[in-house]
Amino acid sequence: MVHKDIIQRKKYLEETVDKIIVCLVGQPRGISLKCWRDSLPVQFENTFYGRDNKDCLPHGVQTKRPEIHFVCSTWNEDSLDRYVSNVYDSSRFNSVPSISNVWYMGNTTGFGKEMDSDKIRDLIRTDLDGKYLGNIKLKKEKFMNYCNEVFDWADSVRFSFPSPYEIINRIKFKSKSIIKWDSPLWAGQHLMFIQSIKDYPDELFNKSSSNTLILRMRWDTFIHPKLTLWDFVDILFLKRGTDRLSPMVGSCVYSPTIRDEWNVFNDKGAKIFANDFEDWLINLSGDWALDAEITPTPEEKLTRFYEDKKFNIISPNNIKMYHTERSILPTSPIGIIRDTGDPKYEFFVKNKLTNLLDTWRTDWYEWDNTEI
Repeated sequence: MVHKDIIQRKKYLEETVDKIIVCLVGQPRGISLKCWRDSLPVQFENTFYGRDNKDCLPHGVQTKRPEIHFVCSTWNEDSLDRYVSNVYDSSRFNSVPSISNVWYMGNTTGFGKEMDSDKIRDLIRTDLDGKYLGNIKLKKEKFMNYCNEVFDWADSVRFSFPSPYEIINRIKFKSKSIIKWDSPLWAGQHLMFIQSIKDYPDELFNKSSSNTLILRMRWDTFIHPKLTLWDFVDILFLKRGTDRLSPMVGSCVYSPTIRDEWNVFNDKGAKIFANDFEDWLINLSGDWALDAEITPTPEEKLTRFYEDKKFNIISPNNIKMYHTERSILPTSPIGIIRDTGDPKYEFFVKNKLTNLLDTWRTDWYEWDNTEI
């Protein structure tokens, strides 16, 4: 027997949600692996088309569905990250990492093997009097064809390819203090999200409404296999009514910080993030500065932004009315494929998610004729 609350929830979602915009961001780690293609894209597709080709909602058959649009974003040139950078966290790249980071000894560099970081840094970018140029370009046509194939069931697939070097050069120029980074590092995925919004104002984001869900998610995120986009919709539309007229951001956890593998926004929240985040970040100082060591963490900085800008922060663990038995999202494992060997992620082993065979750098960037 179907519970009355489930029927009401299904009817409410069908009548309310007009559009879902998914912005996939970050370096394309893991996406050429079979385990990625068989998981995240399939779960997205199952939002509307079940494995047996049956239309589906979280609980029951749908009679109406919202539009769904993807904006696929990654760097136009290969960029420095923590595995080929001495700025911080270099223990994760070293051949003998600290015990706490021992599970990162899979293929973290994306070359299929550990590499000398200084050599890779010199190959990836050129320093011209403190300004940086990227040397290794994205295999753009291959990347676009792949994304169009994976998401061919969606209403649209669009692309955004910002340059990490143009961004970091701009940040350095705008900053009143010296920025020692030579790539955006952890902030990159969030700056890609901003560029995705700015690239498609008229086609997508200006046409969004308080009934639109906007999801920002890292490419290499994994979620529980039973989850679909409706579970992310459920977070944002949980409280209903006038709450959505304020800027909103949703996460699986808010205690006291929110996770940054993914976040959901309403239209107003996404626009405020796009307009304000970069300048807000640049103006931080002291221990909170953009390029400070990872204390406070990126998650703490992001949470402070949402709090400073008076966002309505939504997550299952800070909403008393949330019925946890109707969704597995609050307790389901959510993480990134990079963490394959971390013993706390037993989920990886069970679902054959692994980064050990990942060669994302050579798969998606023009390293073919480069001596590495």
